[in-house]
Amino acid sequence: MDESSHRRLLSIFKLSGIQLKSEAEKLLSNHVTANAGRLDLKSFADGVIAALQKMPLSSSCVDETAVRKAMETLEARTLVGDDLFIVYKAHEIPKYSFELEKKRFVHCRKKPRLFGDADDKADMFRERFLLVYQRLLNHELFSEEETSSNSLGKKYVIRSVGSLFAEDGILKNTVVVGMISQMKQDKFYLEDLTGEIEVDLSEAKFQAGLYVEDLVVMVEGFCHDMVLHLTAIGFPPIESAEQSNIHHVSLPLPCSAGKINEFDGDELSQMELANESTLFVFLSDVHLDSPKVLQALHCLFSGFAIRDPSQLTFFVFAGDFLSTYYASEQSQKLTDGFKELGEAISLFEDLARNARFIFVPSSQDPAATDVLPRMPLPSSVVEPFRKKVAHCILATNPCHVRYLSQRIVVFREDIVEKMCRNCFFMPSDLNAVPEHFCKTVLAQSHLAPLPLHISPVCWSLDHSLHLYPLPDLVVCCDKYKPFTETVADCRITNPGSFAKGNFVFQVYIPSTRAVEDSVITEEQLRAWSVKGKA
Repeated sequence: MDESSHRRLLSIFKLSGIQLKSEAEKLLSNHVTANAGRLDLKSFADGVIAALQKMPLSSSCVDETAVRKAMETLEARTLVGDDLFIVYKAHEIPKYSFELEKKRFVHCRKKPRLFGDADDKADMFRERFLLVYQRLLNHELFSEEETSSNSLGKKYVIRSVGSLFAEDGILKNTVVVGMISQMKQDKFYLEDLTGEIEVDLSEAKFQAGLYVEDLVVMVEGFCHDMVLHLTAIGFPPIESAEQSNIHHVSLPLPCSAGKINEFDGDELSQMELANESTLFVFLSDVHLDSPKVLQALHCLFSGFAIRDPSQLTFFVFAGDFLSTYYASEQSQKLTDGFKELGEAISLFEDLARNARFIFVPSSQDPAATDVLPRMPLPSSVVEPFRKKVAHCILATNPCHVRYLSQRIVVFREDIVEKMCRNCFFMPSDLNAVPEHFCKTVLAQSHLAPLPLHISPVCWSLDHSLHLYPLPDLVVCCDKYKPFTETVADCRITNPGSFAKGNFVFQVYIPSTRAVEDSVITEEQLRAWSVKGKA
């Protein structure tokens, strides 16, 4: 331990009113030196101080025994291994509905059904609408129509669609919120819980976003002859997770079970710093029937195999796991592919023993249903791989990961392409598509805000696609080119296609919340090929 770090350690204890005896000082210095590079000095010192302050000390001058007990307490309050994270399947995500009358979320205890009835479908659209609408109620610029805008300092009044039928003229300082769709050929309508009204988009000025049917939008304009002529159309403001938690203190975060829930946010953040070497590696379109893809995976594993075995590494593989459809041979081809993958990882014993492998299926991979959320891959096809590794997790699509204080959502769907193809308005600058896509998805608080005939969803499990409160990271595995955007403290990223994008992938570092674009080059592949033959 260098002199400056030693002085800093003593200073932290002195500022808290604790004086260390020489033996205690030596014990702390030795521990910090032994864990150099893996320990955040201030976080460690603050943890020891917090433990000491809970002990019945007779003096502010503490000895080695007291410090040792404090360190043992601190270690007992530290998560390791599988306790650091939880991977939740779609049906394990708790469902909360917004009650408009009480202005709060309530827990829905109704068991989801795969084959729902008409009420389930209606509830799904109602909950999508209210999830976005309630954000406006919390925003400083907006108020409901029955509230005096002047008394609360609001600038805009939210009007319902039903209140417009008797209107004729400009709606001053007013916005109307509703779900936009084509109820009749070439005629758009805006619908909320009170009714629907035809809208004229010919003179509307569109704000940033990809506009498809069934989106919740916020509009301004004037009424004439029972038609709402729009002058402006956009999305309700995006709300950060911090703001959401302020407005709804009693709303538990999804994925809040397990040992992680026993710690507060500050403790979990300190653990993230202590586990600064943890990595998430995201790959999409991992075609296991392609020899070149398997060669690239060999090269990938060899690069991560040099890491210290104590450093946690997550490999998140998203489908498609086959390059083409093999009809009756589909399951066998997939089984053979996972066998090849298992043999590749078995060459690197530390990775096979310590890394966590998470598999997220695509719409082209075998599953019990063809709607979202997609169920996990069948255990039988992954069995050859499971025999080669210690930690294999078959996730749903989407899958929700809780890593200490952070929430990560992984979604495999070519959603960018689907939204662009079905837009009734999109930006003229195609380079801006990622930005517009991210704003659209986060504004809708939904991973797939598309009509059901384009993106079918199990009605009673639609809440597993909700993005509220916003996660820390949303990984949209798409064939579109890689991108990373940050909106309202939420990072939304696309690793691109591994098989079709020249072996591109992304690495996420939770301790710094940084996303790094990576690629396996032809030179690296040739070097690995020569090394493998040798």
